[in-house]
Amino acid sequence: MENFQLEIELNHYKILKMVWKSIYSKQTVIFWLILSLIYPIILVLSFFSDNIILIPINYLSFIFPGVTGLSFSVTLLNATRNLFDIESLKAIYLYTDDDNPQKGFLFYRTIAPYIVSSYIWLLISLLALFSSIFTVTFPIILNGILQSLFFSLLIAGFISLWWLVSVHISDVTVEIQRLLNKK
Repeated sequence: MENFQLEIELNHYKILKMVWKSIYSKQTVIFWLILSLIYPIILVLSFFSDNIILIPINYLSFIFPGVTGLSFSVTLLNATRNLFDIESLKAIYLYTDDDNPQKGFLFYRTIAPYIVSSYIWLLISLLALFSSIFTVTFPIILNGILQSLFFSLLIAGFISLWWLVSVHISDVTVEIQRLLNKK
């Protein structure tokens, strides 16, 4: 009998590449895109109407929400980790079916939303921090595009936190169901 060992992937980028298409539902991505279009539409309309006044974005004010979002992501990851014992995590890693074609896929799919959320909130925090250090003036059109991208990133951050909560609720439900069926 051959003695072979499984190797768990530690590189976050490889994990995300492996499971990217199965992290968020199509409806969630469409919802994000629709919400992300609100700011650019209002920005364009503000050029044609005196009734729409846009207040410039103060990026520095997003450093605390960014750190809070990052902390909340880590807290939910820890809560999810505490939900499963080591044997359950091992079973999740080894599980395969039509939706999880290879060993580790379900495990990586479980942790990927936490990685995405953490990266989004890290990026928001870093952008807020750098905006306090560097002052750069852009042409009005480029400034509008950058503000729209930042707004879109914030929306992605909020949706990712909401997604983590919903994933955690699902994990709790599945674990309770498994424990009830065990008895």
